[in-house]
Amino acid sequence: MLKQIKPDPIHFEQKPTDWTKGFIMTKEEIDQIADPDWVVLNMFIQSHLVAISAEANAGKTTIVFHLAGEMAANGFEVLYINADIAGGDAKGMWQQAQEKGVNLLLPDFKGKNMMQVRAHLENMASKENADYSDIVLIVDTLKKFVDLMSKGGVKMAFNLFRKLNAKGMTVITLGHVNKHKIGDKPIFEGVGDIRNDVDELIYFLPVKNDDGSITVSIDVDKGRGNFEPTTFTILSDRSVRREKQFIDTANILAKKAQYKKDIVFIDSINAALDDGCKNQKEIIDFCSKKGGVGKNSVLNVLQRYSGRFSDPWLWRRDKQFKRNTLIYEKVPPLD
Repeated sequence: MLKQIKPDPIHFEQKPTDWTKGFIMTKEEIDQIADPDWVVLNMFIQSHLVAISAEANAGKTTIVFHLAGEMAANGFEVLYINADIAGGDAKGMWQQAQEKGVNLLLPDFKGKNMMQVRAHLENMASKENADYSDIVLIVDTLKKFVDLMSKGGVKMAFNLFRKLNAKGMTVITLGHVNKHKIGDKPIFEGVGDIRNDVDELIYFLPVKNDDGSITVSIDVDKGRGNFEPTTFTILSDRSVRREKQFIDTANILAKKAQYKKDIVFIDSINAALDDGCKNQKEIIDFCSKKGGVGKNSVLNVLQRYSGRFSDPWLWRRDKQFKRNTLIYEKVPPLD
């Protein structure tokens, strides 16, 4: 039988809803609550539970390991558990950890496993009056710690993380996204409870550059703090730089995805121009007869890539006023 909880006594000579005053905080009580402290500005808040999610090779480990060094330099004891690293990379990461002052835990290389790590964390969580506010725990990756498709397993793991949060520890987990997106938006890997249970769900959105560097912007899908847009660049030597200005990689990725969808129509329009077609009607007729491309598709793609500020700018567009028609020509490639 469920234990019945008696409500606070109500003096009915007053308003029946006066009991709510016992749940409403006063200004003095609110003032006693400390503002969130940043462990890393615009990334990690102290004592929060953070889930970082990104596609493979998006720079999750590189950036977070770099930030682990910043946290260690600022006086935090950083426990970086990496259970998703190849043997060839372990030596280099170990050397960097020594230089950064980061405690790098490599269970697999020590003949141990995540269950043993978890047991030690459970023991830490059970300590009464413990203060772990100077400790940052990083789990790379989360799927090595718990079966992400098990609601019960995820609940137990996140209950552990929450116990550690309650004692001041900051917990950061790294994970992957699903292959399929909703529109252009990535979706974290695992059951929906992951998003519900974390303080912050952060996506890394990478764009690979021609010089071998990677630009990664931070998308805070769920946050309990005032986050400002942030961008990092992973240089070709794998060093990390925080950019002074935010770069909208989500917009860049969306344009690249759109271009990929449009390439069949672009090729058909270019073929029409190469064949001597100039005005809009000629291009539409050519694409319909030779490429099986419909009128609306041609018009949409012409519109998308004909403006001077289009990205990319493929075609110049001029209007012949006498015939009231649009004339197109290719934009010469840059040298």
